[in-house]
Parts: sequence; C-alpha cells; structure tokens
Amino acid sequence: MGKRAAKRPSAAKPSKPSPRVAKEARRAKPSKKVLPRVQRALDHRAPKLEENPKALLAIHGTTANLEIKSLLADLVQLRKPLAKRLGKANSARPFEDPTSIEFLARKNDASLFAFGSHSKKRPHCLVLGRTFDFQILDMVELLVTNLKPIAEFKGTFSLHSAPALVFSGADFEHKPDLALLRNLLTDHFRAPEPIPAVPAKLPAERVLVFTARADGVVSMRHYAVAVGTVTANTIAMSAAAAAREVGADGERGVGAGARHVNLREIGPRCDLKLSRTRFADDDVRKSALKRPKSSASVPSRVKNVSHDELLGKRGRLRIERQDLHQAALKKVKALKKEKAPPKPAASAP
Repeated sequence: MGKRAAKRPSAAKPSKPSPRVAKEARRAKPSKKVLPRVQRALDHRAPKLEENPKALLAIHGTTANLEIKSLLADLVQLRKPLAKRLGKANSARPFEDPTSIEFLARKNDASLFAFGSHSKKRPHCLVLGRTFDFQILDMVELLVTNLKPIAEFKGTFSLHSAPALVFSGADFEHKPDLALLRNLLTDHFRAPEPIPAVPAKLPAERVLVFTARADGVVSMRHYAVAVGTVTANTIAMSAAAAAREVGADGERGVGAGARHVNLREIGPRCDLKLSRTRFADDDVRKSALKRPKSSASVPSRVKNVSHDELLGKRGRLRIERQDLHQAALKKVKALKKEKAPPKPAASAP
C-alpha cells in the first residue's frame, strides 16, 4: 500500500477585518466627496483675514436659579442676532475643567460665552469669557446683586441697534482685573460694524454705562437715548447753558444750541463684583493678537513709503533740482528789466 502524497500547502488568504477596524479605517480615510452645504460650513469656519463677527453662547448650569437664567436671557437679547442660548442645563465648571465649554463653543461656532450658576459659596455667579481657536483665552467670574431684568422696565429697543459703551471710573485703567473686565465687556456688547446714524443724528439709540465704585463693585445700567420735547424747563436750561458757553468775544461755544437729550432706563440693571479671573498666557495672547502680513493694517514694505501709528500712508518723492532762472514762469511787467537807452553817436571832428 503506497504512501499518500503530502497535501500541498495553499497560499494564506488575507483575513477579513473586523467591523470595528473597518469603521475606524473609514473614519481615518479622508472622504473625497463633500456635500456643498458641508463645504460651505467648513469655509465659513476657516481662518480668514477678516474674521466673522463674534457670537455669544449663553449656558446655564444645573444649579442655576431663575435670576441667573433671566440675566442670561437679557444678555442674549442685548447681543442679538449674534447670540444663542442653550435650553439644556450643563454641568460645566469653567475654571476647573473648561473642556465642556470649549466643546460647546466649537460646536456652535461661538467666540464668546456666558455661563450662569448658583451655589451657597458663589451665589448668583456669572462667568464671562472668550475663546481663541476654540480654546479658553481668558475669563472673569462675577457675583451678581440687585438684579432687575428687562421685563420689569417699560420701553423696548431695536434688536439690530448696537449700544454705545461708557466706562466710568479710573479703576478701569489702573487695576488689571477691572481692565480685563472692561475688555471682555467691550467684546460682548460692542457693535460688529459701524453704528448707522439714527434720525435724531445721535451716535447711538441706546447706551450701556459701567461705573466702577470705590467698594470694588461695577454697576451696569442700560439707557435708551431720545431727543426730548421742548418745554419751559428745557428752554430755561438751554438758555442758561448757552449763556455759560458765550465767550468774552460774544461767540457761542461748540455745544451751544444742542438739542435736549433724554435718557430712559430700559434694563437690565445689576451690580457686578469680581470673584475670580483668568488671564491669557503671554504666548497665546500674542498668537491671538497676531495679524497676517497681507492684512490691510500691516501693509507690505514699499520703497519710499511709510505708515504712521494710525495707519496713514506717507510717500516720499525725489525730483531733480529746479533752476528758477530757466523755469517758464509768468512774467510780470513790473519786474521786467528796462532796456538801457541807446548811446548817442559820436560826432565827427
């Protein structure tokens, strides 16, 4: 009985990847086909020379009370249409773990955020901050007192009108914490574009006033600006002001004859006390303030062209030296040289 021939080994077939590995491979492989709406969204979030207007994201914590929620709603109303409020509570702690705030800022494409919470240690707490490259840049924690929301005031304002900002108090210039608060408030409430002229020819329809008091509390007031009606009192006040502005030479000053302006408080009204601050790192701050060379504010180097601090363009021209004696100028008869009289002819002897 003969021996059976050994079975020839066949080439090993590649094993089929598991579903989990295949799914990870599909995620890792970039897709060539992108929907147009997806591409538009990616282009909108891409870095630009002129960045998009900063949007505000309002978030309330799981322990937020009604007062903080009403304040967040008022802040969103002041920032509209560049504002969004999340209806679901979030258990975030910005100073301890800012990852959830950064995730929500990236998801909603927001550069500014306001987070409200309430606890026994930090009652009526409001955190204002901003992000750079969807990472926390800087923020401040404020304790809110004496809150009166917009709903308790009479009067309304246009959603598309931007307020004028007024910061009263020398502490905004000398104290670093209040200087950071001023910078953040300016970013949260300033207009994304120049304010259009109103019919009364005023700089703005409303004004936000922040006053730094001696006890370290910053009061926030919101007023509507309107031209007042002419009454006997306003006529008397205008006449007294005009009399004070008349100079010794009888000429009236610049402010004489100005129309009477009324300020009506429309809310919200509250007092803010600083609790904690987080300044930006020097390297991150330099990166955030860096502007591209191709931007209009950083012009390229051109020969004989310079720019001053206000980005004014100055040029230097070089011309040949002029000879005024040979230049074709207008000849004036008064300056014309008189011809010498002819010499008499010599008589013959």
